[in-house]
Amino acid sequence: MKYNRAAATHAVFPTTCWTAVISLKNAGSDKSIDTAMSSLCETYWYPLYAFARHKGRSSHDAEDAVQGFFVSIASVIYFQKADHNTGKMRTFLLTGFTRYMKDVYKHDNAKKRGGDVQSVSLDTDQAEEWLTADPNSGEDSAVLDFEKNWARSTMRLAIELLGKEAEGSAKAEARFKVLSRFLNPESCHDFTRQEAAEELGITADSCDKAIQRLRQSFRLNVKELVASTLEDPSEENIMEEMIQLQKALTSV
Repeated sequence: MKYNRAAATHAVFPTTCWTAVISLKNAGSDKSIDTAMSSLCETYWYPLYAFARHKGRSSHDAEDAVQGFFVSIASVIYFQKADHNTGKMRTFLLTGFTRYMKDVYKHDNAKKRGGDVQSVSLDTDQAEEWLTADPNSGEDSAVLDFEKNWARSTMRLAIELLGKEAEGSAKAEARFKVLSRFLNPESCHDFTRQEAAEELGITADSCDKAIQRLRQSFRLNVKELVASTLEDPSEENIMEEMIQLQKALTSV
């Protein structure tokens, strides 16, 4: 069974993570397990990969660790141990991944290398580009870096989902390509709204309104993604996580 990291972005929206855990605990069908694992992998593969790298693993070993971990948890037995009292999917996964690297990785790595199990497909070249652009804060801050990378992965996935909504229309895709730059301060610091309006052939006022609508949709996607990682997605818990996400993004 192979889980493709990119596959989940083709869905309108990823499976709710805790719902995925429940389906695995209840021994769902092979198809539901594949969907559940694709959802988990899409959101968490890079934060876990970066965590392993920040813990001193080489790129090759970090990839093996993430692949082996996702293969090891793709079973009903693992998720039967899931404690919903943890509340947050990333807490549950990071705890399991840390334990895996310490106690299981060295044994599973040799077995996985034997080729009995198909591995998770990871874009490690892209991951290394992200790591180069944002070096780690040191091993002692690996958990904080994990939080930051979780936040950034959530933002990237929210943007990818918006891009999927624009597919099928050349005009919508072209507009999204230009306007999505305003969802990331780093990509628009040298790109003005006037330039965007001229490139799209619309007025500055129309451009401002389009950016505002896109940002509203973006915030909604982020909120939905955050909610999907909570066992109890109450408005209070979601807002608490949104605040945590913002703190993680602004951490140094």
